[in-house]
Amino acid sequence: MKVLGKNRTSRNGFTWRLGLNGCAEPWNTGHCTDGGLYACEWKDLLPWIGELYTFDVDECAIVTVPDGARSAVFEHKVKAERLIVVEFI
Repeated sequence: MKVLGKNRTSRNGFTWRLGLNGCAEPWNTGHCTDGGLYACEWKDLLPWIGELYTFDVDECAIVTVPDGARSAVFEHKVKAERLIVVEFI
């Protein structure tokens, strides 16, 4: 899941679209660094509630990591070089 603001943008200004989305920065496995796109699983949404209230939430996107994409899993989020937006809700 990806939480989005107005015009389907994330907090860093990236605009999401239906289908494949990729990061233009070189891949970086680091936590909270450039070089990847972030999302969370539904079960991990609760830890983000405090942060979401500081961001104008407009809609959410259901996302998946495509086969072959480099990714890293952290405690409450996933980082991948590419994510597929399956639908906006």
